[in-house]
Amino acid sequence: MLPSLPSLLEEDSLSAASSLPLSKLQALSSSEGWETWLQQLAGLNAASARSQGLWEFLLSLFTASVGNAAQLALSLAAPALRCLSEGCHPAALSSTLAAAGKVLAEAASCSQLALSSANNLVDGFIASAWLLKMTKSQADAPAAEAWLTAAIALGCPLSQLSQECFALADVAEADSAAVPLLNVAWKLIKSVCMAPSCNMAVTSVALARAAAGCAKALTAAGQEQASRIARFHCSNFVRLMKEAPALSLEANGTGQEQEDFPLAAVLQATSPYLRGTSHELLDKVLTQSLERWAACHKQHPSDDIIDGLALLSASSAPGVLPKLLSWTVGEDAAFYSLALRIHQLLPSRMGAERALSWAQLLFDRLLLARGVEAAEAGRAECQAASCIAVLIAACPAECAAPWVQHALSPLSVRGKSSPALWTLARRLCRALSGQSRGGLAQVAAAAEEVLRPETFAACGWHGCLQRLRCLAVLVRSGEFGQEKLKEMAGELQILLGSDRVPLQGRIEAWAVHGECCIELGENAAKDFSVSVRYAIKHLASVDAAGARVASVVSRVPGTHLTSAVPNVIKGLCCMDWPLRAVGLSAAAAATARQDAPADVHEIACSAVSAFEQEHGVVVSDRPSGWMAENSSAVAYRRKRRRLLESLTTLPETFTPCTETEDVEDNLPELCAAARAKIDMWLSEQSGGA
Repeated sequence: MLPSLPSLLEEDSLSAASSLPLSKLQALSSSEGWETWLQQLAGLNAASARSQGLWEFLLSLFTASVGNAAQLALSLAAPALRCLSEGCHPAALSSTLAAAGKVLAEAASCSQLALSSANNLVDGFIASAWLLKMTKSQADAPAAEAWLTAAIALGCPLSQLSQECFALADVAEADSAAVPLLNVAWKLIKSVCMAPSCNMAVTSVALARAAAGCAKALTAAGQEQASRIARFHCSNFVRLMKEAPALSLEANGTGQEQEDFPLAAVLQATSPYLRGTSHELLDKVLTQSLERWAACHKQHPSDDIIDGLALLSASSAPGVLPKLLSWTVGEDAAFYSLALRIHQLLPSRMGAERALSWAQLLFDRLLLARGVEAAEAGRAECQAASCIAVLIAACPAECAAPWVQHALSPLSVRGKSSPALWTLARRLCRALSGQSRGGLAQVAAAAEEVLRPETFAACGWHGCLQRLRCLAVLVRSGEFGQEKLKEMAGELQILLGSDRVPLQGRIEAWAVHGECCIELGENAAKDFSVSVRYAIKHLASVDAAGARVASVVSRVPGTHLTSAVPNVIKGLCCMDWPLRAVGLSAAAAATARQDAPADVHEIACSAVSAFEQEHGVVVSDRPSGWMAENSSAVAYRRKRRRLLESLTTLPETFTPCTETEDVEDNLPELCAAARAKIDMWLSEQSGGA
């Protein structure tokens, strides 16, 4: 019979029990009181658990391969943790924990452990980790590895296990001599992260620690050990990137949607150590992070990511600037938007001088790559111009103005100039404000030359189109005073009436004239009415002209929306997509103007209502002034009127149909149903009268 635990804890009894023959030790698990003894062991207090003899006796039980060894292993987890919490670690504790962990790992692999034993497994691993932190000896690693293997196999909460692993890594990193312990800690961390149930939260912390460890070690230049540690952390990072289930680009088997790569965590961890650091290891870490994030990101990047990328760019972190260049000119709209946001922050992160140097690099290598022979700026050049513009706009005025003046100086020379340079000028006109606009005076003078006949011969029509577009932006930006605008409006009217000006030139000239009418306000209402009638008569055959007209109509004051405007809105809203979109934008803008004429208001409201009924969406949050009027009954009557008007415009007879499909199936039934509906409408009208 097994003696009670209190009596066994006497040193003589423990010594005698430990020296029992192997057969007698094996028989203990089947003796009376074994279950009670295990319960007493699990509840043992810290003072009793300090006994060296107790752990030697428990180790002898595992050596003898007693029956139900897994239950014995689970029972000793709690007293081991209590003992270590008092700062005591008997010599036999490590071997006992290792033996117990091995037994439990084998049992868990065979699904022989109940879920109710999860807390015991967590306690056993915590005890093993605490022992490692106390001894800092690699000899105590097998115990922690075995308990962790069992806990993961049973499905214990990985958040608790990972916290102990990270705490162990903290102890190892704080002691430069504890390199073996650091290796053990990361072996445990990787075991947790490779578990199928490990989530992104735990994996992102591990990735951030590995990236920060690599960057921090590289700052200790000239130290061989620091270089080894950097390679160690880099290899851990690469291993996690390749094999961690949470980072898989495919479904990870958990039934949950794949989360985005934790780029923000990596950037935040590495940024404190980046200044002056350039190394192939860090290049690998950051490049892989950016590529993986780019491959799986789904949402709008957070401000933390943008700020981190701007900081990395300012620090000349390896791999980041080439990525920024590719995003700047790439076809992916999401990454181009990301590049724009990064360029807005660059001056605050790298200083005005370095930011302007970067702008000059974009200017030389991207913007002017095709020279002056191209008729129009390409997509990549337009995107580069936008990034340069937002960067320059974020610089102090005293730095931005000289750069703008120097960069745009070729536009002052009469003759052919780069379309991309004019594109940059337009972007800068919209982006700059205050004193920063000082460098735009020469652009305004160069753009105004398009109003002189001799400019056409010197610059060619493509060059004149660029000047007209830039002039429209300058007018819209408030670059000219009222008197100058009146003068320009008169010159543009002459240009519009010239037979020598090609159609595309007249379209751009009309857009400039429209901008002048907007800036001149009520004084130009009559001129704008004439201009709209001109567009209807001479420019209606070109879709680009419709876009220009709709853009101006959507921004003019309500007093400018004269009798010709309803025809413009109605015509554009009847066009195919995408031209219909600009017509709807003009209609939606007209409905919001309280001072718009009644006929314009009616046509605009009808166009918006038709779109909303057809597509089931709301164009805009309209003012309550006409929202109440546009009730469902009113919308229904408007739709009925549109249908009847369309019906009356159809011919009485049609040519025979040559298509294979019979498009007149059920036509008699449809006509009868339509006639019945019309008769009902007529009777309603007669009854109402």
